[in-house]
Amino acid sequence: MIGRKVSLPPFLRSLSARLLVLTVIFVMVSEVLIFVPSVARFRLNYLQQHIADAHLAMLALEATPDNMVSQELANELLVHVGAHGIVLHKPNNTTLMIDAETPPDVAATYDLRQAGFFGLIRDAMMTLAEKGNYVIRVLDVSPTDPRLVVEVLLDEAPMRREMWAAPAHRQHDAVPRRPRGRLARHRAVEPRRRDRPRPARARLDAGDGAPGLAPQCAPRRARHRRHQGQP
Repeated sequence: MIGRKVSLPPFLRSLSARLLVLTVIFVMVSEVLIFVPSVARFRLNYLQQHIADAHLAMLALEATPDNMVSQELANELLVHVGAHGIVLHKPNNTTLMIDAETPPDVAATYDLRQAGFFGLIRDAMMTLAEKGNYVIRVLDVSPTDPRLVVEVLLDEAPMRREMWAAPAHRQHDAVPRRPRGRLARHRAVEPRRRDRPRPARARLDAGDGAPGLAPQCAPRRARHRRHQGQP
């Protein structure tokens, strides 16, 4: 049993089959190495975009004299951002808040100010592995004012769906599309550059003083008549 040799399947005994198997393995490994960082980057951009939208919604609260809005307007702002609650932390220990009537329980907290490369990859893989919907708490500085810290409560399920659909959208956008409709007809009948009429480079004055185009064939016609008049 110890000295028995392991026999390979018949299709793996040739050198070309082994090279094919190694090529497939390397392609799969490269796809994984590309997919994992790209998904982590997509998740970071998704969260940062919601942070920017949340800060924009808080401007409506700051525009009021008493920094308060009605619950109907607060619900509309939260729907626009796609959040359950927004908190704005200012450097002078001032906090502005927009939340729903019944704030949900928070399952996890992510501070993007302290996120590193491997931490983002770990959080992205954990997000893809989760099932169901959870409310997460995300903190990051405002993209327009680094002195402000924005806190937002988001659903994790919509972000997970966007993360799974991100590679398909990227491949779909990479395929060039043929022009359709009026643009395609316009390109089909558009003349080539060498067939287009060129503007005149020189102008001569006519007898009445009005400018006119230079007769390019006049000198050749005059030489032809001179040859006819010779004996």
